[in-house]
Amino acid sequence: MNMNERMLPEKAEPPVNLANALPGVTYRINLLPIPTVSYVSKAVFVLLGIQPEDLLFKPTDYYRRFLVAEDQQTMRYKVDTAKRSRNLEKIHLQIVDAKGERKHVEDWFVGVFNDDDQLIAIEGYITEIRRSATKWHLLNQLKAYRKAIDVNIISSITDTQGVIIYANENFQRISKYSERELIGQNHRIVRSGHHPKDFFSVLWKTIASGKRWNGEIMNRAKDGTLYWVDTVIIPIFNEERTITSYLSLRTLITDRKKAEQQKDGYIHVLEEIAHIVAHDVRGPVCSIMGLTNLIHTFPDMPDKLKQPLDYLKVATDRLDHLTHKLSDKIYSTEMDLRVTKDKPVNDTDYIPGSPE
Repeated sequence: MNMNERMLPEKAEPPVNLANALPGVTYRINLLPIPTVSYVSKAVFVLLGIQPEDLLFKPTDYYRRFLVAEDQQTMRYKVDTAKRSRNLEKIHLQIVDAKGERKHVEDWFVGVFNDDDQLIAIEGYITEIRRSATKWHLLNQLKAYRKAIDVNIISSITDTQGVIIYANENFQRISKYSERELIGQNHRIVRSGHHPKDFFSVLWKTIASGKRWNGEIMNRAKDGTLYWVDTVIIPIFNEERTITSYLSLRTLITDRKKAEQQKDGYIHVLEEIAHIVAHDVRGPVCSIMGLTNLIHTFPDMPDKLKQPLDYLKVATDRLDHLTHKLSDKIYSTEMDLRVTKDKPVNDTDYIPGSPE
């Protein structure tokens, strides 16, 4: 057997009578050399309004027309899940039939492996989900919330291994990666290297335990641009309370971080000035004041030195007073900067200079 023959998927005869008798759609997708439907039961006509033979052995792009935009990367997710799980898995999808009508379905699937432990096919069963009017109303509300979030928030969904299965347009715009470049990649694709390993170890430990994680992360875009995001990561559970994926919601805070860094710089400069005033200026002033007071105590000091000495004492007293005022001003300014540094800053207040 040559290598090309070995790469071809093994043929498997489906239980046709049983498959056609079931109310849902039974299917098989061969993965080699490219993913394509090799079998689908007759119930697909009820679901999609298309005859089974019209769906067989088409290019991958052909099948995407039957999925809504946000579910068009499902095949990649199913392959990754089938390789990792090797158990029966279920996902919810929205499909579009031949009339353009949307339907919600449950897709149960399992991987098929050859003797070399290579995933060669996916077999599955799809059923339409019937919802009450109340459930449809709630679903429409959730869709509206999602659209509102996508306008303002950078969002993505990963599987439990950190592989991206959904990235909204804001994520693509800020990271400068296309959807095709992001889907199927680990979230490390935007890691900047700024944070220590312990940072992400704590993050993963938190969300893997079913808890929400919140923090600020520096990421790196495709062109090398660094950007900061305030991030919330929320575990998503199935009916059995098992974590199936993670939802990340982020807001861009690059300009806020820049403002904080500028204030940190100002505070550092003020601290240096305060040190100079306290030690390099006031020290000599105090020495001069002490020396003039000492000279004033000399009983045989010539009269012609008394007036210059009085002028020197007045000058040093004024300089001492000024250094006190300068120290107080530096301290109050430093405290004001520290207080405002801890207040939240709206990124829209710092439009100039944003790398995004």
